[in-house]
Amino acid sequence: MPKVNNKREIILQDSGAEILITLYGIKEKTAKWKFILEKDEGAMADFLLEEDEDLLPLLYSQSKYVDTWDKALDLLDKFPWTRFIPKKFIQSFMNRYGQLFKKENLND
Repeated sequence: MPKVNNKREIILQDSGAEILITLYGIKEKTAKWKFILEKDEGAMADFLLEEDEDLLPLLYSQSKYVDTWDKALDLLDKFPWTRFIPKKFIQSFMNRYGQLFKKENLND
């Protein structure tokens, strides 16, 4: 029986000017993946006025879990992720979708 990793693994960590998005994956006992996306715009906190402190929680968010690669891409597609710089990734993600970075960047 294959070893199962129930810990979150970074599938893709991507950053733009003021945003960091991280797609995590968890491999279940059935060897299927489930995915969750976290958004961190904490760099924008420096631009908030003191009276806007109540907006701080809006700079961080997390999606619900999804259970297919297509749905994981739908989560990513809420952001211009193919224009960002991938900081971390697993090779299977890049093998599957890495060409999207190249294609998008050729259009600049």
